[in-house]
Amino acid sequence: MYAASKDIPKLSGTIMMTQTRRSFQDTIRQNVAITATIYVGIAVPISIRAAYNSARIQLSERARKLASLRNLGSNRAKVSYVLVGELMLLAVLAQHIGCVLGQVFTDVTLRGFSSALTVCRLFSSPQPSALPVLSS
Repeated sequence: MYAASKDIPKLSGTIMMTQTRRSFQDTIRQNVAITATIYVGIAVPISIRAAYNSARIQLSERARKLASLRNLGSNRAKVSYVLVGELMLLAVLAQHIGCVLGQVFTDVTLRGFSSALTVCRLFSSPQPSALPVLSS
């Protein structure tokens, strides 16, 4: 192909679109992976700190009620079960609400990026949302 293009006098050069497209897609994949890693690296310590602070606040607010349960005959395990059970319920609810809000935010963002020249589409399945929920 290159030898044939040299014979054409007005042709200044050729571009291999498949190689260019593949290179562009590889670059985008790398950028997305790096960005996702950074976001996860920031999000994990923040979420751990938020959960820890929530547990401490809940314990300090309910210290008297929990002490009353202990005085009424509940052992430490039962009191801990009540406290941890409520935290787990809040965590499960927060995960599901976060998945729904993430889908809505993604849809709104893609609609904002779409224009007359470009169309951004959202291809989603339950797997990306289910994996973090099931792993935690």
